[in-house]
Amino acid sequence: MSELDDVARKSARGSFYLFVGNFLSELINAVGAVLVARLLTPQEFGVFGLSLVLPGIFLMFSNWGIAEALTRFLARYQAEGRWGDIKRMTRTGLIFNGALACMLSLTMYVLADPLASMALARPELGDLVRLSSAIVIIQTVFATS
Repeated sequence: MSELDDVARKSARGSFYLFVGNFLSELINAVGAVLVARLLTPQEFGVFGLSLVLPGIFLMFSNWGIAEALTRFLARYQAEGRWGDIKRMTRTGLIFNGALACMLSLTMYVLADPLASMALARPELGDLVRLSSAIVIIQTVFATS
């Protein structure tokens, strides 16, 4: 078996696992959405949907390409045996993304009332916006790992 065949097999296997993981993730999301829709009244479901709008907007500002850069360079450094650089880059990337996520989440938490009033036109949702600010930290750290 040639090296090219080995790379093709590993790539196909990795693609399959990635497909299965993405499929299961989407399936779980769909089932969860159906369950939430069945448990809440239409008005409560609308409020739930509104509470996810602002974290989605803030998450757009949390991706500076750090996770993608880590994926690219860590694979290269591993192939080159540069273990010290791997450790340093991983630590730096996690600290940067963690700090950015905390900053964005804290901003959303502090500005929850004005954001609920101006962006959602629902000032009474300030507490829900504060609660949903945790999504920014969780999603950013999860996406980095």
